[in-house]
Order: sequence, then C-alpha cells, then structure tokens
Amino acid sequence: MTNRNFEEMFFKTSDGLTVAANFYSGNLGKGRTQGSPLQGKNTLLILSPGFAKFKDAYPMMDICEELTKYGDVLCVDFRGVGKSEGRYSFGGSEYLDLEPLLKWGSGYKKRILVGLSLGSYHSLRAAHAWPHLVTKVLLVSCPTSLEDVLLTLGPLRQGFAIATDWKFIQNRLKVDFGLFFRWGNPFSKKPNLKWLVTGLKVPLSFLVGGKDRLVAKFLSRKIYERAPHDKSWTEIPEGNHSEFLYLEQPVMFKGWLRNSLSGQN
Repeated sequence: MTNRNFEEMFFKTSDGLTVAANFYSGNLGKGRTQGSPLQGKNTLLILSPGFAKFKDAYPMMDICEELTKYGDVLCVDFRGVGKSEGRYSFGGSEYLDLEPLLKWGSGYKKRILVGLSLGSYHSLRAAHAWPHLVTKVLLVSCPTSLEDVLLTLGPLRQGFAIATDWKFIQNRLKVDFGLFFRWGNPFSKKPNLKWLVTGLKVPLSFLVGGKDRLVAKFLSRKIYERAPHDKSWTEIPEGNHSEFLYLEQPVMFKGWLRNSLSGQN
C-alpha cells in the first residue's frame, strides 16, 4: 500500500516526557461510503503499536492508511521507542503517553483507541484512566499483562511456531521491529487487565487469532468475560498475532475494523 503524507507531531506527557506521533488526515472519499457515521473531523483514531514496534515501522503506516477511511489518525511512539523520550516500562507507564493525544483530540466528536498486542494493554489502561476522553477501544491480541504472557511461555511458543512455519518466517522478515530500544524495568508495577476492566466505562471490540502463540487467546478472553458491558468478540481461526492478522488475513481484519467502527460490533 502506498502511504500518504503525514505530519510528525510532539506531545508532552503529565510526567514530563516528550512523545512523538504521526498524524494522517482522514480521507472522506477513498474507500468510504457516503453518509458513513465516522467522517472527517468527527473522528480521531489513535493507533498504539505493540512491543518493539514504532510509528514509522512496516506495517504500522499501512494500517494507519487503512484507518484514514474512518477519520483522522495518530500513531504514537511510546516512551523509550523511536523519537520519544524516556524508557519503555512494559505497561507500567505507557498509558500516560496517550493522555496528551486524547486531550489534543478533545474537539473531535469521537476518539477511538486502536491497540496492537501490548499497545492494546496501554490503550485499555488509558480508557480506564480517562473514560471521558475515549469513545471506544479496539483491542487486537490484548494480553492481561506482560507477566502472564511470560508465564504462559508465549515468546517460546511463538519462536517455535516461527521456526517451523516458512510462511510465518517470510512475513516476520518483512515486519520492522527493534528489540534494542531504550528498555526500562520489564517488571515495573502494573495492573492485570482482567481486574482493571471490571471498572471500565467504554465499549470494547476484541480481535484475536486462533493460532496466536505469543498472546494466547484465552488471555484476551479473560478480559472480555470480565468487561461489564458494550463488548464484542471476533476470532480469526487461522490468524496469528497482532499485525500478522492484518498481513495474512487482510479481508477479515478490514471487515472487523469496518464492523467495529460502524457500530455493528
């Protein structure tokens, strides 16, 4: 997919860090249905990349392009990643990076968080902290916590799956990621989402892959089952983890986006 021009922006967090984001202007024509409920300046979508992913990485920019069908888009570099200051705390503080983006977008009628993997963890924490600023949250391969991913041997299971699946190896080699960004404490204090979600006041739309080895779908299911109301669950049976759902099952992934953003999910 050919990416449009974007504007790089910088925001200041409540704990004094500068975080970077790319802004994409929504397209009212291309790929949009006349009279769509999400149009132009009425909607801001904020994409949160997962672990070791950054705003300028492939396929983050392509996913942003897809999201411009539904409104304006911001894609953030979380603290310690890319052009943002600080150190990555693996869920401890990254949700704070979304607050200034949400406040900047307070003039939009709708502000929708779209999270990928650990980015969905940060997104749900932000929705819990500032429900008045969030209209809905879309969660792709959402973990209960980093610790639960490690306890279920997610990295080992994914490593084995990659090593034994040539197609997955090919797709993995196409994806940009950087393991050597500015790490903080991986075990910083953080809540488990299966408990935090019980107090959530905004609608949630979950997407999982049936063959996700990194974040097993039952972890996302624990969050879903405890969410109090306004929630939907979609599984792609042959799907893998996070952005690989977009790369390998684009029709189903885009259909989920369309349904979630039109109120059908």
